Amino acid sequence: MPALAARGPAARQPGVGLAAPLLLERDGRVQRSGQRRFPTLGTTWLNLCFPLAFLQSALERCVPRVAELSVAEHEAGVRPLWVMGAAMAFRREAWDAVGPFDTRYFMYFEETAWQERMHAAGWRVELAAQARVRHLHRGGAAGMIAPPLRYLDSARIYLGDRGHRDLTIRATLASALLLSWLTLLALRPFARWMPARGELVAASLAPERRALAHVLRGRPLPRPDAAQPNART
Repeated sequence: MPALAARGPAARQPGVGLAAPLLLERDGRVQRSGQRRFPTLGTTWLNLCFPLAFLQSALERCVPRVAELSVAEHEAGVRPLWVMGAAMAFRREAWDAVGPFDTRYFMYFEETAWQERMHAAGWRVELAAQARVRHLHRGGAAGMIAPPLRYLDSARIYLGDRGHRDLTIRATLASALLLSWLTLLALRPFARWMPARGELVAASLAPERRALAHVLRGRPLPRPDAAQPNART
């Protein structure tokens, strides 16, 4: 893709260590992949708390989202602080300077942590709005509100590296998941009057409960590659 290659306009600019395209949903809508700040305990709680995240989306015309660039900002190529890792092009010098991804992450947050290290090393991210990639497969959360369990495991690693005690992290995640589950339970009796949203509620109730139980137990999922002889350590 020329816009992401070394000769492209975004990657050619001095100091750009990573260039990313616009990500598109299956139906062609722009996926909000560019972020204006790195995750914190508070923003992670907000992302996991379904009623507040829903309210934030409903009020977005009046109150801009705290962490994400708007669709208009994506299309205008506004520079994000970091981007989702579905499609990225790295400058070799930046990769050599920053090093590889942290292998403690099996999935989720690995690109976030890497971009944070990249910024600390003096590089920046550029959004190449003229380049577009359709993101057909999302990491297990499509069609439901509940987060994948591996997302929660990775969030614990990421937030722990930023000085938070694991007990505090788990309590924060669990409170957001509990509030989401209770909200879904409250909405279930009204599902018959909102078929599309009713299907979403029905599909999300059990996974939301599993996510809450997973955080409360505190035992991360085993890595699928753990039994492989050449697995990274």
